[in-house]
Amino acid sequence: MTTPKIGVTSLMGWTRLVHLRPMESSQQSIYTGRMRHGFSQYFIATRSLYIFASAVFHVNDRLYLLGAAAMMWGWLPSAMKGPAMCDDLEFHRFLRRFRWSSLIIEKARAIE
Repeated sequence: MTTPKIGVTSLMGWTRLVHLRPMESSQQSIYTGRMRHGFSQYFIATRSLYIFASAVFHVNDRLYLLGAAAMMWGWLPSAMKGPAMCDDLEFHRFLRRFRWSSLIIEKARAIE
């Protein structure tokens, strides 16, 4: 069993923040957090291929298949219902370009 991703952030080399709650979790449960993450990805206009690739990437996380399925379950009903998305088209273009470059090349190089 793998350990949950708990982040450690270094700010300016001298402070250190330790995030005690696993990433993509909520105060209710990790499943709720993953579903919220899926909805938020729909809200910011994440395309289906990217969310699917992200879910596949997260299959081996602590919750294994169920966490990835919860993320897809947050995105898929939102996409089927079609609620309002963020309407900033410039942001959508920027985010899509960044996400595609993150899929094709590694994220660290995409940031450069």
